[in-house]
Amino acid sequence: MPNSLLVGIDVSSSDNKVRFLDSSGNSLSKFSVSNNQPGAKTLVFKIISTMTLNRFDSLVISLEAISVYGEPLVHFLKQDAGIGTFKPSIHVLNPKQVNAFKKAFPDLPKTDDVDAWIIAENLRFGRINQEVYMDDRITALKKLTRARYYAARNPTREKNISSTPCS
Repeated sequence: MPNSLLVGIDVSSSDNKVRFLDSSGNSLSKFSVSNNQPGAKTLVFKIISTMTLNRFDSLVISLEAISVYGEPLVHFLKQDAGIGTFKPSIHVLNPKQVNAFKKAFPDLPKTDDVDAWIIAENLRFGRINQEVYMDDRITALKKLTRARYYAARNPTREKNISSTPCS
């Protein structure tokens, strides 16, 4: 593996625990950012600073696919011009994969910070899925399809909502 910055992110609804590792597995930084746009901007700033300071050759970012909480962050990272200069590789790991990898470390506690480290270590060992491909058109279609499915499965609720007068 080249001289890479490995970024592991444990995503939750309110915040993201982040761990930076180098290619040798040395922990460079661990911190938490809120799971919103200001938090994403802080994360980008710290990634760019670390990439520049340590003169890394490549950037590999990974997060665990938990519900819908990580999707906006992946979009933000893929579209950020500052990070784009490093041509990052962004991966979304299946929670089963992360849990299976964590079993190799039975003495570790169950904390979000440890999970961020496990996600970054997963990158270091190279047993990761293909890079995330996200197309905004597909994301919009997926949301529309899910909304239509939900409306079709719950017609009574939808009729009650649409017949409620607006205040």
